[in-house]
Amino acid sequence: MPTPYECLDATVAAVADLTPSIRRVTFHGPALGRVHPRCLDRRIKLVLPRHQGDLFEDMPRGGDWYQSWQRLDPRPALRTYTARQVRPASAEVDIDVIRHGTAGPAGRWIEQVRPGERLLLVLPVADVDGSDELGIAWRPGAAREVLIAGDATAAPAIANILASLPADATGTALVELPTSQDHYPLQAPPGIDVRVLACDGAAPGSLLEQELAAVAWPPDCPLPSRQAVEDQTVPDAPLWQEAQTDADTRHYAWLAGESTAITRIRRHLVQARGCPRQCISFMGYWRAGRAEC
Repeated sequence: MPTPYECLDATVAAVADLTPSIRRVTFHGPALGRVHPRCLDRRIKLVLPRHQGDLFEDMPRGGDWYQSWQRLDPRPALRTYTARQVRPASAEVDIDVIRHGTAGPAGRWIEQVRPGERLLLVLPVADVDGSDELGIAWRPGAAREVLIAGDATAAPAIANILASLPADATGTALVELPTSQDHYPLQAPPGIDVRVLACDGAAPGSLLEQELAAVAWPPDCPLPSRQAVEDQTVPDAPLWQEAQTDADTRHYAWLAGESTAITRIRRHLVQARGCPRQCISFMGYWRAGRAEC
């Protein structure tokens, strides 16, 4: 049975610094013309080279790549990102990557990447059933009052989400970026209050927590609530949970970033603000001190 995600060949077409901390890499390749154009917060993967000039000759393409990747020795590193833009007509994909030092393979790669380099991308292809929804956690249903909050790793997804909102959407969007010099482009309907928070050395997620402590969201939830008491009995809540899109509410929250900070933010919304759990999607994109595969 065909799988929506396939491992595809790509070549780096361009590298551009959008801000001091965010670098955009544009990929090109004939296979990218098959990629589904929907972005939002869709998860995709980069297969990073093991060494300079790695052609991935031992890595299968297509939809059955994962099992073979697990058996490789050495295995190329995988990193999860959000596609900032997909242009099937020109067979191009843009990915915005946070520059965060060279301790890991992704950090070293983004500092050294140059046009002409070959990589593999794992992306959803448009000609397979289910490719329009898979890997997307932004599911607001009929809600029009939204809260969107995330650190720098979530900034590309937030930019995509804001651009997709209907003109009558209202709410708040909080985006935490590494420095005050990071002027990342964000466009939103007039009813969305967009606030950019500059870390400038603060712990990831800490400014989001401080800002949300002063935000009355949702504005009409009762305080306190029975649900807030019940939630206290689950201190280690899952680090990835998507909202129930059929929930009968006009409110919806989407939270993404460092796992421990996002978990605390979610707990604040449930306990302090009385927001129903089923109206919150929260995703631990990364955990401080722990590397991805």
